Amino acid sequence: MSAPVALQVLSSPRGGGAVHVRALTPGLARRGYRVEIALPEQPGHLGRSDFEVAGGRLVSLPKSSTRRMVALASTIRHERPAVVHAHGARAGLEAAVALRISSPAPLVVTVHGYTTPFRSRPRRAIQHAVERWMARRARLLFAVCDAELRALEQAGLGTRSRIERLRVGYPLGAFERIDDTCRRFCRDTFRDVAGTGLVVLTVCRLDEPRDLTTLVDAFCRARASLPDATLWIVGDGPLRPAIEQQIARLDAEGFVHLFGFRRDVPNLMAAADVFVLTTDAHEGLPIALLEAQAAGLPVIATDAGGAGESIEPEGSGVLVPRCDADALETALQAIGRDRERRDRMGTAGRRFVRSFADADTMAAEVVAAYRAL
Repeated sequence: MSAPVALQVLSSPRGGGAVHVRALTPGLARRGYRVEIALPEQPGHLGRSDFEVAGGRLVSLPKSSTRRMVALASTIRHERPAVVHAHGARAGLEAAVALRISSPAPLVVTVHGYTTPFRSRPRRAIQHAVERWMARRARLLFAVCDAELRALEQAGLGTRSRIERLRVGYPLGAFERIDDTCRRFCRDTFRDVAGTGLVVLTVCRLDEPRDLTTLVDAFCRARASLPDATLWIVGDGPLRPAIEQQIARLDAEGFVHLFGFRRDVPNLMAAADVFVLTTDAHEGLPIALLEAQAAGLPVIATDAGGAGESIEPEGSGVLVPRCDADALETALQAIGRDRERRDRMGTAGRRFVRSFADADTMAAEVVAAYRAL
């Protein structure tokens, strides 16, 4: 008898949803599932090899949403999956439509950042109607944090019996292995951009909901008391031209560095002193905050979505209000000037992330939900 197929559906290889699926795949495979990952092959920080190394098989879908749904329906008819698990609202909608025209397989949707409340009014109404249609066709919705769980319930997308809080976990070994020797080596490696002062790091896709404008503004102001500090922005995306213009306007090219997309993020974290993640809207459970704390970095984050659940407030990190450059500047100066506090926060962060479920425990919870369906 062949292994049951767990079809994972993504609308993009970028962002937290794709990282989540890569982390989930090995645990599903170990528990007897054949993992098929359907997504459009397009530029992103994860590609075919990332998913195949994790134990999955990639199914390429067209870039066009309409053609993608037709191709997905064909894949479902051919593979006859035991479960279709979509990640994100768009993937959930496309999977729900594909299932309507192909197969009665159960649909599970994991929400990675509930965006609807932050849309303009006309778009919000349309998006909400579409999501309610999708949610009625899903057998189960997974929320990745308590804030998402409350938001989904308040939006009327389901009752607690149909929305489950998933204990997420990700492989953090590469970050946990960072020690003082590694830090010295990496700091020396990046000395031409690090200098001898404080290094503030952010790692994210340069796209909504990231608020790089507030970060660059606050950092440039904070340099009044941290004159040797540098800001490293790691990642790429459609916001990059606007960030470049802001850096030029503030005459900050000498101390705000755009690294673009990188695969050596653990090394960059080893060379940094503080990690910052800013958003102006929705937030799920930011994986980057967990990675930074595993690396022993103090973190500053916007108080949005599950950010407050992914740090130990005033222990491993500090939360600041959305789009508040003054508050962010104050936090940067306070933490940047206090080496002992940074060390305490880094130690607290490493202790805090160990309280999270690991990737295999997350997979076990997902499989239990599959089998219950």
